[in-house]
Amino acid sequence: MITTAALWGLARLPSLPPEPADTGEVEAQRRAPGIRSVLDGFTFLATRPNVRMTFISDICAMVLAQPRVLFPAAGAVIFGGGASTVGALSAAAAFGGIGAMFFSGRLGTVIHQGRAILISIVGWGAAITGLGAAMLAAGDVLTRGQALWAGLVAMAVAGGADSVSAVFRTTILQSATPDHLRGRLQGVFIVVVAGGPRLGELVGGFVAVNVGEGMTAVIGGLACITAIVVLARLQSGFLRYDAREPSP
Repeated sequence: MITTAALWGLARLPSLPPEPADTGEVEAQRRAPGIRSVLDGFTFLATRPNVRMTFISDICAMVLAQPRVLFPAAGAVIFGGGASTVGALSAAAAFGGIGAMFFSGRLGTVIHQGRAILISIVGWGAAITGLGAAMLAAGDVLTRGQALWAGLVAMAVAGGADSVSAVFRTTILQSATPDHLRGRLQGVFIVVVAGGPRLGELVGGFVAVNVGEGMTAVIGGLACITAIVVLARLQSGFLRYDAREPSP
């Protein structure tokens, strides 16, 4: 049903003619696919701070505060419930994302989309910190059942924040990238989205072995927030990105 609805929406999109291309763009379009075309994408990304920030900020969230690797331990040891708890934690993030999309119409009125991305990722980091706090409190401050519900709420908030961030990151990527480079940058986007969480799981698993699962989530969430604050100071222009005048 969801796939059918997506295809129906795609079919109803209006025609989008390509932008007029200059000589350099025409040459790039005629170039055979290969390593040179990949380098073209990275060269563009290296000189376009706003587009680059959409990737760097997402990497911070996925690498520093990726909680999925902690779910099996949460189900087996911390919250209890085994596989059903693992499934519930995963589903809570999806539930939060879907819930956020029900109210996504208002996102179209947001002008400072770079600022919205950073706020959303701070929300993600705060939610993962909340998950870690719930894991630490299980069995001591809270009963396992209470702690599990707190963890589910935290993951729902995380899922909603991630969805909002994804909307604005994709919008900036599509709006601030020329037609002839959009495919190349979309390829980089796929690499980040697919590879970032796997690297984050590696980092999270290594940290969890040394400090425990709950502390791993708390440290990761706080590290994510800290990284975003530092990025905002280093690239303050991203906070002023104006959707009415997209600039890469």
